[in-house]
Amino acid sequence: MRSVAISGLFFRLDCLHESIEHLADQEGHVKELARVHRADGLCFVATNPEMFTDGHNPYHTEVNSFDELMKLFLHDFQRARFLENMTEPHTKEGQAMRKRRREEGHIRVSTLNGFDTTRLHNTHSVFCFCREPRVSREQSPDVDGQR
Repeated sequence: MRSVAISGLFFRLDCLHESIEHLADQEGHVKELARVHRADGLCFVATNPEMFTDGHNPYHTEVNSFDELMKLFLHDFQRARFLENMTEPHTKEGQAMRKRRREEGHIRVSTLNGFDTTRLHNTHSVFCFCREPRVSREQSPDVDGQR
């Protein structure tokens, strides 16, 4: 997506589910998401970082590391929070990257106390929640004409 042919309308919720890794121009796509995103809205992204892939999907144009995802989204959004899956990476590099994030104070869910997680498996996705686009514009109505 290079540009959305709308003017003066902004979206309260944007979702990218397992799609950004298929886009050739990821930076341009995230920039456009920020442009059409309401300042008080939420952008939800699910993707699979490189530490959880085997690198053999011919439809992936670019699979990012966790750090690359943070850099990608924080370039155009002031706030981006990531929720990693509960599965430990299967590669030594992925394990080392996760250990470093723990040491740096990045928070991740490691247990869900009080919940039966027997059938809760998310083996590859990372969820990103972005807010407050870095574009300068006045608050505008959403697609329903409401503020």
